[in-house]
Amino acid sequence: MDLFSIEFYAHSLGGAARVHVLLPSPEPQALQDRGAQAVYAGLRAQRWPALLLLHGMQGSESAWLRHSMVEQHAAQAGVAVIMPSLLNSYGCDLGFGLSFEEYLRCELPAFLESRLPLDLSPQQYTVAGLSMGGFTALRLAALEPRRYAAAGSFSGALDPAAVVRRMGRHAAGAALAPADALAPLAGGGAQIPLYLACGAQDEIALEMNRQFHARLCRQAVAHTYEEWDGGHEWAFWDRALHRFLAWRAGIVKGGAPCAPQKEGA
Repeated sequence: MDLFSIEFYAHSLGGAARVHVLLPSPEPQALQDRGAQAVYAGLRAQRWPALLLLHGMQGSESAWLRHSMVEQHAAQAGVAVIMPSLLNSYGCDLGFGLSFEEYLRCELPAFLESRLPLDLSPQQYTVAGLSMGGFTALRLAALEPRRYAAAGSFSGALDPAAVVRRMGRHAAGAALAPADALAPLAGGGAQIPLYLACGAQDEIALEMNRQFHARLCRQAVAHTYEEWDGGHEWAFWDRALHRFLAWRAGIVKGGAPCAPQKEGA
């Protein structure tokens, strides 16, 4: 995978924004056999399907790169990965010119499509994240279900009020998150394939994920929910990303998502 580390002026944030983007690389053998110039010339028309992958609270645009095998998983899946900095915003507008909702929904994708060979059409653009990023991914899907092919949440911090009680002043974004932010998903009004996963020993997010899963079931909202051994930790999130990308491949190709289960194989 090729890694692009980008800093640009984001009007919606009133200053510099940082984002990492992984793009699939040409095979070394192709470069050797055909020559670099010919290979890269052939890639000029290529546009890659993309995953918007979001970090958790106290994380950064580098979190997935530092703590997971995202590069290997993305290479296997043949997708580009977009990893922006969210601060602790929960994808909300923090005031003082920091409009993260506008940034994620409008400015960031528009900027990246103008600069990199990305296919952000609704059939090829997915969104997922861990903890805070899981909530944000689902909120984006609720706001614009036709914008994404699918959405995923890993140990999603899906109850912002509980996060505020636990984290206090560090949860400014959670305090601003609308209480009914995920209602369009839970009510079935926003129809989009959903993937949820949480560790069976996750003391932070397990109960809120089980409650949201039950809410979706009561409303007969189609979704995939998985639990397996793990806590609120990178070992779990790395595996969840791997499983999400395999699940996503079936969605994008028009196949059925994997069945819900308690323990991942």
